[in-house]
Amino acid sequence: ERVGVTPTYKVLEEWGPDHVKHFIIGVFS
Repeated sequence: ERVGVTPTYKVLEEWGPDHVKHFIIGVFS
């Protein structure tokens, strides 16, 4: 995992519902 990507992903993971988390994972991956 890229260090610069992981913190942003984790913040959005806490922010969004489950289906949003899957979308965010796809964007940042």
